[in-house]
Amino acid sequence: MGLLLQQLVSGIASGMMIGLLGMALSTVYQGTGVLNFGQGALATASAYIAWHLQQTGWPFWWSFVGSLVVSFALGWLIERVLIRPVADAPELTILVVTAALLLGVTAVVGMIWGYDAQAVSSSFGDHVWHLGDAVVTAQQVGTAAAGLVALVILHLVLHRTSLGLKMRASAMNRKSAAYLGVNTSRMLGIGWGLAAAMGAAAGIFSAPVSQLNPDMMTNALLMTFAALVLGGVGSLGGVMIGGVIVGVSTNLGFTYLPFISGDTADVVPFVVILAILLLRPQGLFGRESGARS
Repeated sequence: MGLLLQQLVSGIASGMMIGLLGMALSTVYQGTGVLNFGQGALATASAYIAWHLQQTGWPFWWSFVGSLVVSFALGWLIERVLIRPVADAPELTILVVTAALLLGVTAVVGMIWGYDAQAVSSSFGDHVWHLGDAVVTAQQVGTAAAGLVALVILHLVLHRTSLGLKMRASAMNRKSAAYLGVNTSRMLGIGWGLAAAMGAAAGIFSAPVSQLNPDMMTNALLMTFAALVLGGVGSLGGVMIGGVIVGVSTNLGFTYLPFISGDTADVVPFVVILAILLLRPQGLFGRESGARS
């Protein structure tokens, strides 16, 4: 029983980070119809920025905020310089651009900070709690809390502010929104900036567990696509739940299935997803999403 509880706790914590990265992907996709393959690399770069600021003497939370600001600006710049010029091109062209972004950002990160893994201390301290035979760390609790806080903030921004209303209007129908006086280009840039900042949080909170290296979020990105499909691209809460399902099912498969070992554990959530999508193709909480127009 203790082992089961331990795997559930670990799976929920890792799933929250997958869900956080998934919300970043969902934000971009709903606004532009683009799946950003470079999202994981951007999250890794943001984690390196936060780590670098800490190495120069910044406290963790100041470096965290600084990284979010830089990441927002970087996301806005990428949309303006790389995505907007090909906005009306076939979707395959845009996918190639985001794939190039993945390779380019990973290479730049390696050139600046090197390819050796860097150990990062827990952002929430080293305290642990014992639940029977299971051990819950402050990092796991803090990671789960960070995911929930990010979900609430993004929901409030998108659904309770005039900025969010303009962003959603631009995503649903750019031409109609423009006729109503909405600066749709600015809204799309802000959407990419928000997504980059959300991805930054996922990268920063993942670094103490996975260790900091240029390929840190590559595998997480694959799991994130799974969570996105499972939860439904149009539902932020659904994506977060999808991330938790992916994280928990991966841990349980690795622990309890004797023929699963190493990287083959990553197959388990995809089997679960296939079973669910056969019954509900749009995902658990899916709804019609915004498309480029």
